Amino acid sequence: MITLILTSLSIIGPVGHNRGTEMTEPTDTAPYRDASKPTTERVDDLLGRMTIEEKVAQLTGTLPFDLLGPNGLSRPLMEEHLSAGLGEISAGGLLSPDPASLISALSAIQRFLVEETRLGIPAIVHQEALAGVVHAACQDFPTALNLGASWDPESVEAMNDIVRRQMRALGLHQACSPNLDIARDARWGRVQETYGEDPYLTSAIGVAWGYHEIHELEESGAMAVVNHYVDLPRVIADIMEIQR
Repeated sequence: MITLILTSLSIIGPVGHNRGTEMTEPTDTAPYRDASKPTTERVDDLLGRMTIEEKVAQLTGTLPFDLLGPNGLSRPLMEEHLSAGLGEISAGGLLSPDPASLISALSAIQRFLVEETRLGIPAIVHQEALAGVVHAACQDFPTALNLGASWDPESVEAMNDIVRRQMRALGLHQACSPNLDIARDARWGRVQETYGEDPYLTSAIGVAWGYHEIHELEESGAMAVVNHYVDLPRVIADIMEIQR
């Protein structure tokens, strides 16, 4: 998925990277726009054209509310927040509970990014999807803790296939799931987001959840994001112990 590659690599070029083409206005024939060229060549060409502001923009995200005025999407707000590009639209499904309106709004945002920013890089749109895509039009599934209690990775994989297809139908790309935190301390307030206390079970369910995104990224058009920080529950528990 070239958008992900270009967006991710656009901000990790080493200090002192050759920036000879930095301010060259890209044309329709610019190498980074040519899908037939090797990815490394496209990335290198794009990096050379990007300003610091444009690289930083690819590290940022914005919530849909930042782009909405009283009557829906606001062009002045899009110009304010998107003029240098954008890495991610966070929780994009919040734009509208109506599927047709959501698709229309996301299309308008992506069109602005592609047609009215200097480099024309579309944004990744993410949405929470721990127990199904968080949107009024999508199917709800059991919570993560219940999925772990099922001991049934095959069913979780089948669930993920539905989640993936629903995401792409709405114009969403990135799911904030699976959650591979290990629940070892009940004081942590997010135990229900985990698959339980067993690392092996958590690994099996987590791999099943992200199977299509891991093995069929180009075909599926969707991405799984592993949550959260390493040993987050224990870190939070330690903080709580210190604060007592």
